[in-house]
Amino acid sequence: MKVQDDIADALKLKEDWPREGDKLRRAAILSARLKKAGKHVLILEDVWDKVSLEEVGIPEPSGSNGCKLVLTTRSERV
Repeated sequence: MKVQDDIADALKLKEDWPREGDKLRRAAILSARLKKAGKHVLILEDVWDKVSLEEVGIPEPSGSNGCKLVLTTRSERV
């Protein structure tokens, strides 16, 4: 939920963003907003645990949607 909140803050989602509640609903809102944003780069820095892009609401990066994802970690298990 912390990752979702950080992305929502970066996208300036104020009125539409539920601070509490269902993670799936929050993921759907993020996914729709990121898809609507067009080409973008999302940087997840200093990640210490495995992250499910689907559960967070990050669309799968591909050449067709113009999304890029950069993930940095110091953990080999991530």
